Amino acid sequence: MSIKPIQEQAKQMIKDDEALHNVYLSIEDMVHGRYSLPPGLVGVDGISKVVITDPYDAMNTLRRVLSKQLPKISIAPLAPNDETKEKTDAWERGLTWVYKQMSSRRAVDLTADLAWSVGMYGQAVGQVSYIPHEIKAREA
Repeated sequence: MSIKPIQEQAKQMIKDDEALHNVYLSIEDMVHGRYSLPPGLVGVDGISKVVITDPYDAMNTLRRVLSKQLPKISIAPLAPNDETKEKTDAWERGLTWVYKQMSSRRAVDLTADLAWSVGMYGQAVGQVSYIPHEIKAREA
């Protein structure tokens, strides 16, 4: 099996996402106040660079407001009986506990980080790993 088709597909995916990537870069520049005058206006008397903080203030407010809301983890029972409902309730409580533990081990609260990513990019991506499985896979 050749890796060439996969490389070509990866190149095409990068090319397809170039416009979106440029939009993300522009949003990041705006939020972080990275702006410079156009070359023709640099040094012109009476014209100076003014950077407003409104985009950053809006993102910071979004992060602070949403970070106080713990996500509601909900699992649909596989069957309509009491035993299955109790099991899914236990899973929900367990996942909520794990979420709180993950958040407490980070420099930035997990919910605040998710809120920032969603505000900046309109999406959040994550991966959950089961550590014992990861250890076994690396040892194999």
